[in-house]
Amino acid sequence: MGEARPQRVLGGAGACQRDDLVAAPDQARGEREFMLTLSERGSVANTLTATSRVAALALRLKPKRAAPTRRVRFLGHEKVGAEIAERWLREMRFPSAVATQVATIVRGHMRLMASEELTDSALRRLVRDFGPLLERLLRVVEADALALRPGVRRIDVRAIRQRIDLLSRQTPPAVLESPLSGREIMELTGWSEGPQVGKAKAWLLERVLDGSLPPADAESARAALLQAIDRGELP
Repeated sequence: MGEARPQRVLGGAGACQRDDLVAAPDQARGEREFMLTLSERGSVANTLTATSRVAALALRLKPKRAAPTRRVRFLGHEKVGAEIAERWLREMRFPSAVATQVATIVRGHMRLMASEELTDSALRRLVRDFGPLLERLLRVVEADALALRPGVRRIDVRAIRQRIDLLSRQTPPAVLESPLSGREIMELTGWSEGPQVGKAKAWLLERVLDGSLPPADAESARAALLQAIDRGELP
């Protein structure tokens, strides 16, 4: 397949005739242009859902506020790009859920792209933070990596999927939470309900994510929490 030519799609009812494009919602105040880059069907560069297709478009937004370096990298583009994408989608009258999901994917894609090595704890955090959006994120990152020029280091998304699958079997996503509830923490410490209980719960969750505390192990969690309080790590 030769070089893909950008297809111009106009907002408005019936404007999108091809089944491999994302239709632009109606514009009450006139039509607006936006661009989609088409790629070969069946290629891993293609994303599977309307949400991730729009996210892939949003990744190419390079905001003026993101400062380039000598390597012509746009530092911070994921944050500003997410803001632009969400605002653009809401103006184009995409569903609110789609706008939020796209912004989440755009904001988070550099967590994979910018990492030299992803630890197990980093992957557990990725599973926790993205939940059902994780596969969409991986497909967008895969497409973004394939667009890099030859010679640039590319992330191995297939290997990341395999590691996530292995970690999910070892530690199901459902148990990636504090082994102790807020009530159990208050009973253990004698604290009243307040911010310190939430901080203790978050501290326990971080220990689960970094692998130093077994998930769903309430007894180990109680011992670890009391030791942390004795060391002054928690108020």
